[in-house]
Amino acid sequence: MELTIRIEDAAKVELVREIFKRFSLADGVDVSVDPANGYILVKPANEDAGLTPIERLVEQAFLQEETNPMTDEEAAAIDRELAEYGAQKAKEFGIEDDEDVYLLLNEHKREQRAKLTA
Repeated sequence: MELTIRIEDAAKVELVREIFKRFSLADGVDVSVDPANGYILVKPANEDAGLTPIERLVEQAFLQEETNPMTDEEAAAIDRELAEYGAQKAKEFGIEDDEDVYLLLNEHKREQRAKLTA
């Protein structure tokens, strides 16, 4: 995706200069502006060459955490959601307690050993 910005006033020109100065960019360097989750990521266009989509996602998550840290309430809400999801999945698999988890793990290990010896 290519983004062209028309610079109409001195304040915007100064912003562009500040971006180039802050990121130590030389004149003529291509810059990728990637708006995501309420912030703008500015970097040389080739900086993330070779990153996998997951690595880009992790990079964006770290940047978002730096610019907009999660509150304790948000973290607690996410913990509750994950616990509810885990409980739902455990119920689907018939897991009622820790003993069931150990039984499933041991069964899986036996199956893996049987495959190796076959």
